[in-house]
Amino acid sequence: MRSLWGGFLRLVGCGANNSIGQHLQRLYLNSILTGQAICAHKQSLAKFILGAQIARGGSFGVLSRTSGGMNFGSDPAYQVALEAAARSSVLAVTFGLPTVSPITQTPGTLLQPPNSTRQLSTNAAAPPRSSTQRNKPSAPRSGTEASEVAGSATAMPTETTASPTAKHTPQARGPGGGPTGRGRATSDGPGRERSSAGARQMVREQHPSGSTRGAGSGSESGSEARATAEAAMSQLRLDCTGEKEVVSGASEKSVKKRASEANGAKKDNSWFGVYPEHMPQQDLSTGLKSGQIFRGKIRINPGNANESYVTVPGLPHDLLIRGEINRNRAVEGDEVAVKVQPPSAWFIRNKVAKQQNQQQVAADPQTLRGPEECPWQDCTSPEQVKQVLCELLAAKPELRATAKVTGILTPSAKRDHLVGLLRLVGRLPDPALPSWDPATEATMPRPLSAAVEDALAVDAVGEPADEGRAHFHLIPIDPRLPICRVRVGQVYNMSAALLAGLLRGEPAAGRTLVSGLVRYWNPNSLHPVATLRASLGQAGEIESETAAILEAEAIRSGEFESDVLACLPPLPWRISEQDLVGRKDFRSHRVFSIDPPTAKDLDDALSIEPLPGGDGWRVGVHIADVSHFIEPFSALDVEAGRRATSTYMVQRVIPMLPPLLCEQLCSLNPGEDRLTFSVVWDMGKDGSIRSTWFGRSVIRSCAKLSYPLVQRMIEGDFRAEDTGVRLHGDGVTWDQVEADSLALWSLAKQLRAARFAGGALRLDNTRLFFSLDNDGNPVAAAPYVQKEANQLVEEFMVRANISVAQFVSGVFPDRAMLRRHPPPNENKMDELRDAAQAAGAQLDVSSAASLQASLAALRAREPPEVEGQCAVERLSSAARYRRIVDLVIMLATRPMQLAKYFSTGDCEDALELWRHYALAVDHYTHFTSPIRRYPDVVVHRQLAAALDVKEKGLSPLAAAAKHRLLDPSLTSRVADHCNERRLAARDAQDASLRLYLCVLLARQPCVALGTVNILGGDLFFSAYLTEFGTEVTVRIKEMGVPLTAEWNQGAKVLTLARQSKAGAEAGATPIGRERQGQAAGRGRGRGQDQGQGPSSAADGSGEGGTASLAEWVDSLPPVRNLHGLQPARLPLHLRQFDDVPLIMTAVLAAGEPPRLTARVYLPEAEQALAAKSARAGESVVAAKAQGSGKEAAAAADGTDVGTAVRQSMVPWDNMLVD
Repeated sequence: MRSLWGGFLRLVGCGANNSIGQHLQRLYLNSILTGQAICAHKQSLAKFILGAQIARGGSFGVLSRTSGGMNFGSDPAYQVALEAAARSSVLAVTFGLPTVSPITQTPGTLLQPPNSTRQLSTNAAAPPRSSTQRNKPSAPRSGTEASEVAGSATAMPTETTASPTAKHTPQARGPGGGPTGRGRATSDGPGRERSSAGARQMVREQHPSGSTRGAGSGSESGSEARATAEAAMSQLRLDCTGEKEVVSGASEKSVKKRASEANGAKKDNSWFGVYPEHMPQQDLSTGLKSGQIFRGKIRINPGNANESYVTVPGLPHDLLIRGEINRNRAVEGDEVAVKVQPPSAWFIRNKVAKQQNQQQVAADPQTLRGPEECPWQDCTSPEQVKQVLCELLAAKPELRATAKVTGILTPSAKRDHLVGLLRLVGRLPDPALPSWDPATEATMPRPLSAAVEDALAVDAVGEPADEGRAHFHLIPIDPRLPICRVRVGQVYNMSAALLAGLLRGEPAAGRTLVSGLVRYWNPNSLHPVATLRASLGQAGEIESETAAILEAEAIRSGEFESDVLACLPPLPWRISEQDLVGRKDFRSHRVFSIDPPTAKDLDDALSIEPLPGGDGWRVGVHIADVSHFIEPFSALDVEAGRRATSTYMVQRVIPMLPPLLCEQLCSLNPGEDRLTFSVVWDMGKDGSIRSTWFGRSVIRSCAKLSYPLVQRMIEGDFRAEDTGVRLHGDGVTWDQVEADSLALWSLAKQLRAARFAGGALRLDNTRLFFSLDNDGNPVAAAPYVQKEANQLVEEFMVRANISVAQFVSGVFPDRAMLRRHPPPNENKMDELRDAAQAAGAQLDVSSAASLQASLAALRAREPPEVEGQCAVERLSSAARYRRIVDLVIMLATRPMQLAKYFSTGDCEDALELWRHYALAVDHYTHFTSPIRRYPDVVVHRQLAAALDVKEKGLSPLAAAAKHRLLDPSLTSRVADHCNERRLAARDAQDASLRLYLCVLLARQPCVALGTVNILGGDLFFSAYLTEFGTEVTVRIKEMGVPLTAEWNQGAKVLTLARQSKAGAEAGATPIGRERQGQAAGRGRGRGQDQGQGPSSAADGSGEGGTASLAEWVDSLPPVRNLHGLQPARLPLHLRQFDDVPLIMTAVLAAGEPPRLTARVYLPEAEQALAAKSARAGESVVAAKAQGSGKEAAAAADGTDVGTAVRQSMVPWDNMLVD
């Protein structure tokens, strides 16, 4: 009641201060950030606004200077938005998606005042309920209703079950064989008192199910929608309140044992995982202020989940969190509160230092004053604590500071986007049960339906982890995410056929990818409870794996909703006279676009003409005027904001805007009149800018040029008859277009030289593009090479972004959306310098300019000549030098931070924080790609408002109201959201590239040359492969030959030698120690191997032991050695930057991320390949003798590679600049 009253007072206060527009903005932003529909609030909001304000004729058209917000109620579009909000058709987002945060937000949360702060989340479980609440039964839901709630944006799914066959009597056998209630069960949450079958039946009679609706149904009235949302939220509170789980066998002794493992000790099979409670909010706030607690995002090591890291600015290294108890239910990406452990619990990097520390620790009171004391416990500020920690770590560099999680401040979005496989727990699958195909049989066979009903009946009582009860584990593909418990009823509600297949142990069911979300995680439970959302298809298929990637990154890949499409202009659409008012006409100018050959969303074009007198150039950058088609706060605007960016996968693009806009009306297609925003410079011949003009315009592109075509012009190899490109416009010739392109390149070279002379930095990593066959499978891959044509376009886009950033931030210093790039981590830059020095390269890492100069000198330097080298040896030496340079450049990207969007109002008094490190400029933004980036749309609106200030004399506040700009606080939150979505889109793109590379190498293994990057003692080494732009880890014990490994710590050299016969006969295993949690074949309970490519033998980590190198090679498809590499000879001495030949392939196992695997190419492998090739040759001869032709020959050769028909769609992107 207090929350509702507070929300009402806030609304009344807003009405008094004329800030209704700000609250509509907040509802709009909430739709973008959380996915919550405003239909749950529309009744009270519309009643208050329309009744209390519009009926009184209140003033909406002025700005509220006190609150920093703005009102635009007199705007017709604003009135339409209000009416549509009341009808739940505009600004009401799709019901079929979950909220971003797993913590339910109440209506009061949405309507917080501008300066309110969000409370810290300290516990996953809600506070205990009263006895009255615990004893009150909840009404059951039908399966359809349960799925509707599961998709609701305002509530978590309710776990219910339904009878698989209506014709059967509602009776079933319980675990003890006696009759129990069969059929639909109540949604008994954890900790809820169990009821008998008769009681459950009585509940069903007293609370009959209502009519069902599909997820996202828009047919409900306002009161019905609100009632449904409130009922769902009430049900969630009941389900999540006071939930306790009694773990069978968790004695006091075992609890103490688990508590003793808080420092990351190795857990045994009897470990159940009792976690400590999170700290109360007040204690967290006090600890954060005093510095005894730090905050940061947790990152979990995907190779060893017992290791997690939290970055704290000001500390030389990340804080290490060891063990699951210390991680305390935190999930990858959570913003957590961490407390640094006493120095006695810190991690010691090597055994010698550990022994010395044990001898000295008793005599060093400053390091350890007591078992639980910390030298910083008397500090009163974070700065003091950091200073003490830095001094301790500097005095003892062998130590690594450790910490433990004390609270979850902001839950990660990854909690809501689990993707994985289901595994039956608590009973064994029964293959004797009859199979069932829903497509051909309407009803389950009786024995199968009985088994399903038995499982549902048992699921209706107790906890999912109760001993002897059948339930499921959701095993996420991402190893950083926790295994989750899932009720049987959840699986049945999603797919009865899937449940039946899992009970039968069908392989197809075991390979079915599903999505879900973490519902809650009690302190007394090892695993969180998850709710299922949807089935994504079979693991191992490219499209299913792609769907899993998109779901895991929360990419909105579905079709655009009808209310979004309703915002589009009707077809056929033409530019009207009204559209041309105030626009400069460039249709008579030669304007053309330069894009990748496969591009469809053409959002930028260029023009150039000599200045009068011939002493310079007038250059225009013309960008699609997307904001003309997107009304602020419309359903289209909300959807574009939620997506925030287009996502480029290998085989397709997930657009930010509907295709009608991004491929037609906004795309600058040649020969079509298009609305644009233009930046025009008058430049000297040296590229110096004399004047700049901004404004809305209209263009008609004369040609769509591609990068390869312009590159041929630059290289002087252009022939007009070979272009295949049509020119548009009267009198336009290829000679003119070629001359314009060369003039642009001449200016771009000078702009680029000036930019790097001013301190800019460029780091280009290898990016692959793929050739695909008709079935979408990869048949070839090659590095994408950036050439001068790419640089031509880049220079003018960068210059346009800089000019717009300077102009907009000058007019709106409180809310301009800019892009900044923080400087890199200094300690990591020092590590980069030391690593390069080991390769004989001197890097100056003091600034971006010095690093760029060092890398440029490194690229330009020729390898030292060795007397007596022949031409082939010199070529080999030059190639090796290039590989070293590529590795150094790759290492240089690792200390770099990502560029981020921000609102200038966040740091208006700290202009140094605006700076872009890589570009070495003080003002930068994104203006040039509004078709695929939402921040560009925001900047276009700000530029239009800024032009009204400069040209029409409006005040900044009046211009902001006219163009309905976001206020400063909302601009900041939208910037944060766009940062998060851009990172998710990049991760999805990288995962798609990795998936296709693994599929290609699984089908076409190859011998490649790797450059050693990391040496992991006598356990493993990693190598960087320049031709693939990726890194692979080689584990010594999985090489498939008897070896001895010796690690020289001082010289940093790993020596591999053949094991002597005596050692082999004695069964010695001299490979070295096994790292904790990294044993071969030790997984996360995924069950039997269900790989879709090389078997466990190909992985070298099967239960039967590592296959020999010859056997492993023989199990692979034909291995290509396109470079004619020679095998490595033992003994092999490996140092960083050494080259080593590797056999590359990939493992595609169901339920696991696709991963590369490699073994050293040794003489045994060469012999095995020769023998295999000889056998294949005999098969080909036999097949040809039978007249079967090329197809039979290919089959005998073991290959089935299609013909390339198209290229991948992933564009080249530099994350530091773009």
